[in-house]
Parts: sequence; C-alpha cells; structure tokens
Amino acid sequence: MLTVATRVSQQRTLLLDAQNQRDGARAVLARLIGARVDADFEPEAALAEGALPVPATAQVIDLAAHARGARADRQALLFRVQGADARIDAARSGNRPSIAIAAGYDYARPNPVIFPRQDVWNTSWDAGINVSWTLWNGGRTGAEVAEAKQQAAATRERLAEFDSQIALEIRQRQLDLTTAEAQVRTAGEAVATAARSQARRPGARVRPASATTTDLLDAQQDQLEAELQRTRALASVKLAGSAAGAGAWGNEAVTGPTGSDEE
Repeated sequence: MLTVATRVSQQRTLLLDAQNQRDGARAVLARLIGARVDADFEPEAALAEGALPVPATAQVIDLAAHARGARADRQALLFRVQGADARIDAARSGNRPSIAIAAGYDYARPNPVIFPRQDVWNTSWDAGINVSWTLWNGGRTGAEVAEAKQQAAATRERLAEFDSQIALEIRQRQLDLTTAEAQVRTAGEAVATAARSQARRPGARVRPASATTTDLLDAQQDQLEAELQRTRALASVKLAGSAAGAGAWGNEAVTGPTGSDEE
C-alpha cells in the first residue's frame, strides 16, 4: 500500500506539470488567434496516423530555390541590395558634370524686366542653362563611392548567408520529419507489446490470484507510457511537417510550450 501511495503521489506531480504545460500552450495559441490569453477552449485537431503529413520527397535544392522566391524576408534583403547598387551610382555622379535648365514666365503690373516701368500689365519670359563640374573636392566623391561599394558587398553577404540558412533549415526539418515518422512506428510497436504484456501479466504466475496490485499497476503504467510516447511521436511529426513547409513556403512556424500531449 505504501508503494502504491508513493506512485500515486509521483503521478499526481507529473499530472500537475502536464496541466501547466497544457495551459501554457493554450495561452500561446489564444494569443496567436487573437483570443484572450485566459480563454478556455479545446482544439479539435486529432493526432492520428491517417492525418500525418506526406513526407517531403523534393530535393533540398529545389525547395530552397522555391523558398528564395517565396519568402518575404529574403525579398526585403534583395531590395536592400538593389538600393545599395543605386547608391553607388548616385555617389559616382559626383565626378560628372551637372546641367540645370530653368525657364520662367512673368505677368505683372508693372513688369520689372521692362524698362521704363509702366503702370500697365505686361508679360515677359526668360530661359537659361547652367553647367557646373566639380574638378576636385578633396577625395570626397571617391570616399562616398568606396563606402557605397562596401555597404553593397555587406548586403550581398547577408543575402548569401540567408540563402545558406534556408537550405540548412529545410534539410534539418526533413531529417526531423523522417526521425519523427520512424518514432511513430517504433512507439506503435511498443504500445502493442505493452498491451500484450498487460493481458498476460495476471496469468503469468501459477495462480492468477497471486498477481499483486502493484503488478497490475506496473503493466498499466507501461502501456500508458508507451501510448504517451506514441502521442509525442505523432505530435513531433505534425510539428516537423509544419516547420518543413514553413521553410519552403515562407511562413514562419510558431511553436509554443510543449507537453500538451501528456493529457
């Protein structure tokens, strides 16, 4: 009886921890969907093998190429590269001459450009061309061009690093998905084995009545732990599949506290 009471206390502690993780994940989900963080609801999603995502069969290089054209954050970096190139051209314009053309039309009483001035309405117009060319400014133009080139090179390096991170992220998610699917199969075998063990446990002795309560509790706990591992594996497949799709399609995967499967 003391042994059973000790195990019950341990399981109650695990239950409280699981409930805390469930409530934390529920609060994160409520924030993401725009509900109150203390909203009480139950998601309708079911963790079943029939609902598992289809494993990604495309090559990493193909998924990475698709991601480079779909992700908005990479598009923002590409705009920065184009802006840096335009800044180089703008800095180089300091070595070229500039031409300004101006024209004007005036209708005044009296008109100041007409002499002698008369108290009557008169019209006048003027046009002009101004050409200027800075031959030497102390190296300022060269320094601005060099600075613009360095900024453009740094932006391109950031873009290249981002592309390499995309390929690495997709590959990692594919590996996670493959591992999670293998864990689902292994956990399913463990559940079936634990169920057979529980069915045979009372009759394993010479007399069925000799099976103690702790023996039965051990068998039930083994089966529940196997089922829990299988549920966790199913959840891992869901998360890995969603993360792999996020890397390829440009949607950022958002995950909250884990452990809600322990209910």
